[in-house]
Amino acid sequence: MDPSPTWPHDVLKINTDGAFRQKEKGFVIRDSDGHRVRAGAGRLQAVHDALAAEGEACLAALRAAMDLGMSRITD
Repeated sequence: MDPSPTWPHDVLKINTDGAFRQKEKGFVIRDSDGHRVRAGAGRLQAVHDALAAEGEACLAALRAAMDLGMSRITD
């Protein structure tokens, strides 16, 4: 298996996860070499279902990317 990335070198990849039952969210942003650029995690205050938990995790990741001036991202 080829370990090379499937996205261009000038694009960052974001992975997110929201845990409804545990009321937690997290994300990691990686470069095309797989190195972590930024990561975050936290508690969710008020979510009513799993979709809302996932959405909150996505929003946290996008806010972090915008704060760092990142504009070329993939999921």
